[in-house]
Amino acid sequence: MIRDTSQQDQVVSKKTSKLAGKLLPAVVIGLVSLFALKQLWAWSSTDLVISRDQVQLAEVTRGTITREINSQGIIVATYAPTIYSPENGQIKLLGRPGQKVAKGQILAEVTSLELSNQLKKQQANLKSLEIEYQRHSLQMKRDLLALEQKMQQAKVNWQASQREMSRADQSISLNLISQQDFERVQDALAKANLTYQHAEQDIDIQRESLNFENQTKAYQLEYQQIVVDELAQRIDNLSIRSPVEGMLGNWLVEQSAQIQINQALMTVIDLTQFEAELAISESLADELALDMSVELSVVGQNLTGHVRAISPEVKNGSVATRVALAANSNPSIELRQNQRLTATITLEEKSNVLMVKRGQFIQSSGGQWSYRLDNNLAEKIPLTTGISNLTHIEIVSGVQEGEEIVISSLAPFNDFNQVSIR
Repeated sequence: MIRDTSQQDQVVSKKTSKLAGKLLPAVVIGLVSLFALKQLWAWSSTDLVISRDQVQLAEVTRGTITREINSQGIIVATYAPTIYSPENGQIKLLGRPGQKVAKGQILAEVTSLELSNQLKKQQANLKSLEIEYQRHSLQMKRDLLALEQKMQQAKVNWQASQREMSRADQSISLNLISQQDFERVQDALAKANLTYQHAEQDIDIQRESLNFENQTKAYQLEYQQIVVDELAQRIDNLSIRSPVEGMLGNWLVEQSAQIQINQALMTVIDLTQFEAELAISESLADELALDMSVELSVVGQNLTGHVRAISPEVKNGSVATRVALAANSNPSIELRQNQRLTATITLEEKSNVLMVKRGQFIQSSGGQWSYRLDNNLAEKIPLTTGISNLTHIEIVSGVQEGEEIVISSLAPFNDFNQVSIR
């Protein structure tokens, strides 16, 4: 009888569990060791290890970058004339600084006794010349009348001599008069004719002479009238009027002070037109150009404008630049003279370029190289940079969009080619 093999079977389940329990820790330890060896190999392949806290990273993005100049400035009136004294005298100021004035409004009066006396003297001379001109006109009429009478008398004598000559012709033909009497009549006619001709010529010459003298008197009178009108205008100018509608600025003299001609008295500000005056560092002035766009910030409000003028002179290390405000750029702002502002001048703008946040790596490498991070490994890469502003710098070549590079100081990297970041 053949028996089964049940007697030969052995239970081994408990032994198998013991073997698995012994192998599992070994497998885990092996995997950890393998990972540690891998990390050790990675670290050993780098030149340096730096803590992540020591570096600052930024992603390379694509967008628009603008190169700008930031400056401080003030609001100034486009037209703010200074008013000067027209004459020597005593000033009487009528307006107050800060007072609104209309165009043509009297702002001050100058009292000049010297000018008033000159006007009175010249007016008296004018009256004297007017009387002299009228007297000369009457005398000219009188002289011309006398000459006219003389000429008429000579004409009458000539006509009488002609009639006498006619009778003498008849008488000599009839032998009623002698030849001597006839010749005497001829001589009388010739003399009367000559006297009449001279009288005509004399009255023409005298008329021209009298007209010339009368014209000279008229010119003298006209010249004197000009002198009086000029003095009267100077007297009128002693009432100083505002050339524009705006606001009275500062007094430049004291009330009731004695002033000299052409002395500055006050300023008047035209409130209808304003400009911005900026102080640009002389190192940046060469990059400025007319019509560059400018963004202005005044009391938290924004204005726009463009560069209108650039001073050719450097003062205190800066160049004065005038910015014309755009018409109705922000009509809600009430601008004031010498109001402070900040300005941003756009020098250059590029769109669709690679750029990264500005950092100290620019000072460390001059923008020629940095480190690109890939799986905690920072690799040194060459860079070509372009324009920059306060926040970003253009990357021309060396990286791709989406990559991360080190933008903090590169001094901790000691110029190593590869550095581990942990």
